[in-house]
Amino acid sequence: MATRVLLVAITFIVVGCSSSKEAGSGAITGIIQVIGNEPFTTVAIQRADGTMYRISASREIEQRLRAMQGKTMELRYSELSSSPEGLRIVVKELKEQKSGQSK
Repeated sequence: MATRVLLVAITFIVVGCSSSKEAGSGAITGIIQVIGNEPFTTVAIQRADGTMYRISASREIEQRLRAMQGKTMELRYSELSSSPEGLRIVVKELKEQKSGQSK
């Protein structure tokens, strides 16, 4: 009985301490920004409602996003998670928005 209670308690602790996965995949439209101070900058996207998402991506996609800082982009992501650092998405594809186009 005590072993079973201990096992249940450990399970709750492990599940509670892991990062929260909020969605499997989707798309976000917003303005590309580079945040932080050198040499510890990271690429992020800010939606119109002010929500900021840090971006994890391949080196190629990250370089393209850095070059497009200030532009409105649609990013397709494969994972959305939250952590103490804030919201983070894993980007798999990007699409530049045309002038005057918004979602």
